[in-house]
Amino acid sequence: IMKKSQAALEFLMTYGWALVVIVIVIAALVFLINPTQVGPDTCTGFTKFPISNHDVNTGTDDITLILTNQTGGDVTDAKFTLNGTVGSATINDTNTMTTIASNAQRIITFVNPTYGTGQYRLSLTVDYTDRDAIPRSDSATCNGTV
Repeated sequence: IMKKSQAALEFLMTYGWALVVIVIVIAALVFLINPTQVGPDTCTGFTKFPISNHDVNTGTDDITLILTNQTGGDVTDAKFTLNGTVGSATINDTNTMTTIASNAQRIITFVNPTYGTGQYRLSLTVDYTDRDAIPRSDSATCNGTV
């Protein structure tokens, strides 16, 4: 009976791992084909300036990001650069802040003439000087639908 139990256990383990691999592959394919299906309106990246919320508003033609300075100190000369598309409109804009205090939350707004509707794919870069006067850079992406 011991050999039959071991054979049954090996059978179940082999097929169990195969099912786990299949689920992981399907999830990866869904994410690669269309990441907005995994979650609506997402922003990822920015290890030092995490984005807690964002809004793409076609009514006022602006993009608003709420982020927090988690660099461990005050930063100066922060230049935020936004590139990407909203619907059929191409976005290229910058926003500069002189100082962002440590752990301070800031609202960054980019205003453009006209946005489209549909999917948006945005690339955001921040270039800043840290508390030790060393130039740094960080980046993030935002995807979703308007």
